[in-house]
Amino acid sequence: AIDPAYGSSKFAIIQAEVRDNICYILDATTFERPSQTSVIEFIKKKLDLYKISDVIVDSSNAGLITELNQYCHVSPFNFREMGQDATLHAVKAMNEKKVVIHPRFKDLLTELQLARFNERGTVEKKILTMDLFDAFIMTIHKLKTSRIRIISVSTMGNSPTTYSISNTEYVCNSCKDGTHTNK
Repeated sequence: AIDPAYGSSKFAIIQAEVRDNICYILDATTFERPSQTSVIEFIKKKLDLYKISDVIVDSSNAGLITELNQYCHVSPFNFREMGQDATLHAVKAMNEKKVVIHPRFKDLLTELQLARFNERGTVEKKILTMDLFDAFIMTIHKLKTSRIRIISVSTMGNSPTTYSISNTEYVCNSCKDGTHTNK
């Protein structure tokens, strides 16, 4: 997840993975007023090194999204539309102990501890710009919304083939008997 720098804020990047339904924060990096070229190079190295193919970026930086789309799939994140729900989901994930953050990520841990909600239900940013916090919110949101979906399944015979993934039933879309379902 990438929270680009604006004005006095920092450019924040969080890298995470899910193992056994637990989100592990692998990296939490900030840059103080970097050039877009240097940040793109840093991101490209991460994409190649860790075989990352999908990132989420604050939608307010269209130029960065356009440039990164050359190297990976970019999901824009609109804080006005999704920020409050994504923040609440991140809080829930942390309360349920679904997130592991190594103590070496002190800046991220500090921002998470200092986060306070204002009367509108959004995070107050008067003391800190909360750049890593925003990247964290996007990270947890991206992991929440990333799901495996079967679009179609080829079969060799005429009978429907049913597959089960995570207690969800999928029936082959190419069967001709008219009884398929897609849940």
